[in-house]
Amino acid sequence: METKQQITQFNKEEDLKIFIHHLKNVFKHCHDSLEILFVLSGNVTINLENNNHNLTEDDIFLINPNQIHELHSMGCVMIVLQINRSFLKEVYPAESNIRFKCNSSLYKDQSQ
Repeated sequence: METKQQITQFNKEEDLKIFIHHLKNVFKHCHDSLEILFVLSGNVTINLENNNHNLTEDDIFLINPNQIHELHSMGCVMIVLQINRSFLKEVYPAESNIRFKCNSSLYKDQSQ
């Protein structure tokens, strides 16, 4: 299956985009922005670099820039926050060397 590069357009004044996404299927792609997903309702399977992660309501998941991922659901609703990579570089100049990890579905105790 072909992987697509998704281009997230940011205005000069924008450092982030936030929107509500009614999800069905989003096939393999990557983008240059950092992406944080918060599940409002339903469930979703995220395949991140060939590893599946099953998220349900109130789970949060982070996708680093240029990580290949796809999402599959039967009607999940989530909040998506995309952070412009150029903003990350301003805040943290060594940004190209840093990777974040956030996947709340790994913890049975959701207070973590």
